[in-house]
Amino acid sequence: GSTKDSHAGVGFILCPVVQLFAYNFLPHSSRIASIRCRSQPKDLVVFTVYAPSQLASGPGVVQDDYDRKEHFWDSLTESIPDSRYLTPIILLIICFNE
Repeated sequence: GSTKDSHAGVGFILCPVVQLFAYNFLPHSSRIASIRCRSQPKDLVVFTVYAPSQLASGPGVVQDDYDRKEHFWDSLTESIPDSRYLTPIILLIICFNE
């Protein structure tokens, strides 16, 4: 979620069996969240991601749109653990809203 927009946010709906193995929910931003699940042979990290759509046209919108998307992709890159230090299996669920 976001303190600026109470309607923004991503999350997870987990069935009871998965809830037994899930831990460490991290809301990275209003568009990126992750949850870690115990599994074998490695933990599983699932990301839910809501990518920004294109802004409406207008003066200066192209640069604003580019900057907003660049910030989003940089945030996503920073949210994914560095595999040299952590060895979980990572699953990304991305929604590209058109």
